[in-house]
Amino acid sequence: RGINEFLEPNGITFLSDGTIGVVDTNSSQVKLFDPVRRECILKFGQAGTRPGALLYPYRVAVLPGRDLLVMVQRSPRPMIQIFDRNGQFISRFGNDLESPRAICIDQQGRIIVIESKIMKVHIYDATSGRIWGQFDLRDHLSFPTSVCVNDRHELYVSDNESHFVRVFDYNGQHLKNI
Repeated sequence: RGINEFLEPNGITFLSDGTIGVVDTNSSQVKLFDPVRRECILKFGQAGTRPGALLYPYRVAVLPGRDLLVMVQRSPRPMIQIFDRNGQFISRFGNDLESPRAICIDQQGRIIVIESKIMKVHIYDATSGRIWGQFDLRDHLSFPTSVCVNDRHELYVSDNESHFVRVFDYNGQHLKNI
């Protein structure tokens, strides 16, 4: 495959300068694209289990103010990995994850991960990798598939089986539906 082609593009994000980051799950790579020329300017990652190797990266987000790429990997080795914009490995954590489906990051640098199969939200501190908070979604959702957060720390979680979006605070309190 050519450098601009994908096997299974799954996650996409923008860096602060407009560079487009895409995780290509089945090639275990991340590709960065120039937003004007639409050409790949950097690709990194190779399959493996050692720190810094990628194994089925699934979703990606950017840590605000630092331009760090944060990804979740799916089975067989789900976890969170952080890389700089040059592809240099920074850290990995989240070995407690089972089935990460979606990721977002708030303005304070907390990483929010949705797990669809076990119906949980995990909130991690990006610097330490420690769990900052978590809550169960079983009483509220059927199959959560995406998450985003606003500046009031409200988590918007979509559910494609129940056909709605529910909003929660960081303690798991259901606030409203849209």
